[in-house]
Amino acid sequence: MTNFTERAVPTITANFLMQEAVARYVFAKKYISAHKTVLDLACGTGYGSQILLKKSNSYIGIDINDEALSYAQKKYANPNASFLKMDVNDLIFKNHSFESVVAFEMIEHLENQHTFLKEVSRVLTPKGVFIVSTPNRLIQSPNGKLMSPYHTKEYSPEEFRRLLKKHFSQVTTYGQRKSKKALQSVNKFMFSQKVRQALVDIDVLKFRKLLDGDTKEFVWKYVGNLVGRKEQEHVTKSDYIMSKNNLDSAEYLIALCKK
Repeated sequence: MTNFTERAVPTITANFLMQEAVARYVFAKKYISAHKTVLDLACGTGYGSQILLKKSNSYIGIDINDEALSYAQKKYANPNASFLKMDVNDLIFKNHSFESVVAFEMIEHLENQHTFLKEVSRVLTPKGVFIVSTPNRLIQSPNGKLMSPYHTKEYSPEEFRRLLKKHFSQVTTYGQRKSKKALQSVNKFMFSQKVRQALVDIDVLKFRKLLDGDTKEFVWKYVGNLVGRKEQEHVTKSDYIMSKNNLDSAEYLIALCKK
């Protein structure tokens, strides 16, 4: 199976996580330039293209992962969309090439965030907008130790603003958080995961290995649904709220930046 660790994949990623990621693109669509080309840095599996193309004339998504790009090229083929392999720290584009640049949940993976931001500023037009998101360190890694082995650096709201202000004169930060409905659904989903692990732990004789894959999946879904797992399937992008208020308690930060 293709390894899409740390990437949202339609039909594979849990719905609540998928909708959380989609919500960021829907938010960005309000601010990108109409009838222009938008650049999506670390586009992953490309699902954001179909959202941004509802406003932009063309879309360029870049990523370093071959499997993600292959998925995007097949799943979201569009004459107005291009998916290219490229290093975000070494973009091939000319200065001032894009009125809109987006980068979601990727800056925390980089070794040198300043090199990246300089490159974004270079390809952005003087009046362009850069929209970037990252996990809130205060929520994701409250004890100071990074909880994700894939992250090199996380930021509090104030740290994120200071980082961006070194490269952009205008920075407006929003927080992304779950609605009450989404939060309850996710809690039930996570509880169902614990139930699943408990069933595995008590199956010391490994009877589950006697079942074929389809049967095991049926049993797991049945048991999971008994404890509320299915509720997360009804979560939508509208269940993720963007607000400038109480940033310290937001799960994710999303900033609008201008030169």
